[in-house]
Amino acid sequence: MLEVKELVTYHGSIRTIDSISFHVNTGEIVSIIGANGVGKSTLLGTLAGLYRPSQGEILLDGESIFSLPAYKIVRQGISLVPQGRQIFSSLSVRKNLVLGMYHNYQKTKKNLMKSKIDKMLEIFPSLKKHLNNMGGNLSGGEQQMLAIARGLMSDPKIILLDEPSIGLAPIIVREILEILQSVRDEFGMTVILVEQNVKAALKISDRAYIMDKGKFVLSGHSYELINNPMIQSTYLGLKT
Repeated sequence: MLEVKELVTYHGSIRTIDSISFHVNTGEIVSIIGANGVGKSTLLGTLAGLYRPSQGEILLDGESIFSLPAYKIVRQGISLVPQGRQIFSSLSVRKNLVLGMYHNYQKTKKNLMKSKIDKMLEIFPSLKKHLNNMGGNLSGGEQQMLAIARGLMSDPKIILLDEPSIGLAPIIVREILEILQSVRDEFGMTVILVEQNVKAALKISDRAYIMDKGKFVLSGHSYELINNPMIQSTYLGLKT
């Protein structure tokens, strides 16, 4: 479904993404794990068209999206849920959701829009009572759910999530990650998850890539990586 070949992205003179190659299959949850500052967010931003890569290939269903701007990449089926949620705090939950489908807003009939919003409220029932409240008045967990729901409103083939667990209580993190699994299972959607909560990420993902200094240094099935001595000592704090 998604194939990335020898991807390179610079921030100024710094080679932030250094010749990365990987693939993601339809319906997979794939985690990208690594310390702060190794390039994880830049990689997602490059896939979403926020950063312009300098070389390589990005293929979605065999078609190149390498040079497309962000709004065209959304139309092709890739949606980014950014780090820090970045909801519109002064707009209602309903309007935040509507903005998730801005790319085809003019073509969307009101009954279809209502149906899509109703589906998001079914997936995230805690948002229902806040539908007409300002996004900024939600709790941190509810804001993260709203950010994910807004991303899903574009009907993506692939949803990219950047650190959805930051600042949230463990019970809320579990709920959000379980929702991601159910969305994948119900819609066959592909999920790429950047996450520092390594144990939680590996529990829900099919495969994972370990990133360091702009490169992937290890990859494999999540059930294998969670038992890898290097992963246990470096990321899980376990003695091996």
